[in-house]
Amino acid sequence: AAFRVTGPAGVTVVPAGVDERLVVEGALGSVVVRVSGGDAWVESADCPDQVCVHGGRISGGAIVCAPNGVVVRSEGGDADALDARSR
Repeated sequence: AAFRVTGPAGVTVVPAGVDERLVVEGALGSVVVRVSGGDAWVESADCPDQVCVHGGRISGGAIVCAPNGVVVRSEGGDADALDARSR
């Protein structure tokens, strides 16, 4: 499993099992992405609403900082895990 961090300057893939701190330059400023313990989160961002920061940690799915054009998306993972559940 890994996290794909996409920004205006390109893509960085970070394995989920490492501890990493990335500073991604977005359209409005910096977005600081942390990967640790199999989770990823946006630690801080230069954006007005801070939705990406308040979204918390993810181990699957995605975090989007739309004003900065930065996306953190989980890749790979357990092939047997559920993607969604419905009733």
